[in-house]
Amino acid sequence: MQSKEILNTIATARTFKVRPSELLAIDEEYTAYCFDEACAYIIAQLEDKKTPHFKEDEKENKGLQILLK
Repeated sequence: MQSKEILNTIATARTFKVRPSELLAIDEEYTAYCFDEACAYIIAQLEDKKTPHFKEDEKENKGLQILLK
């Protein structure tokens, strides 16, 4: 995932009891399925007390990224 904003989408979808793809009005069936599947994966990670990693986190510490490569 690239952005932590997906957490807001997931929370809003859960609040209103709709699929995340519905909330974002994703009409293409397979794209909607893939998006919902990714959201379900993030939810499962959070429920297992794991922290999802986002690409935007990598940008925050370029020095660390250089060392990890």
